[in-house]
Amino acid sequence: ISVWFTKKEFAIAYADITTGEFFVRHVSADQLFSVLLSLSIKEIIVEEDYYFTNRDFRSNIDDLGIIVNKYPARYFSIRDGENKVKAFFDVNSTAVFMIDEKDSVLGSAGALITYLEQMCKTSLKQFTTIKVVNEFGYLQLDRSSEKNLELITNLQDHSSSNTLFSAINRTIT
Repeated sequence: ISVWFTKKEFAIAYADITTGEFFVRHVSADQLFSVLLSLSIKEIIVEEDYYFTNRDFRSNIDDLGIIVNKYPARYFSIRDGENKVKAFFDVNSTAVFMIDEKDSVLGSAGALITYLEQMCKTSLKQFTTIKVVNEFGYLQLDRSSEKNLELITNLQDHSSSNTLFSAINRTIT
């Protein structure tokens, strides 16, 4: 996942190289860490200036216990991101994905594409489209609610036993 703070919200892009899914979305500061937890991410790309100057953000990111890659601000350029998206997905315009050419998610997507190209030593042809995730129609839970509802981990031993996930995972149909 790539996370970039714009003036009022976060623009994020995330991908799964095993399925070829690539998503972008805007997230408020209040929602960011709930979204990160719900995605079960393994690595995160952040702008190094924001990471080092915002103590609360850095602390929350570090508490996730995942690999943190810090990139200079130039990797999050909207213009460069637009060009990277067009080249990566072999399209003439980001409008085919319903993304405006000035949308901040392009900066985050560009940084993620740069990371994928640098780290993956194989073809990335499994990525064929970008899905824009809108916040409408989704229930948003804060970190405290997710924890107390014991959706994925329980409060006793922090395992997945006796959670909603474990109950659903036992079903056959």
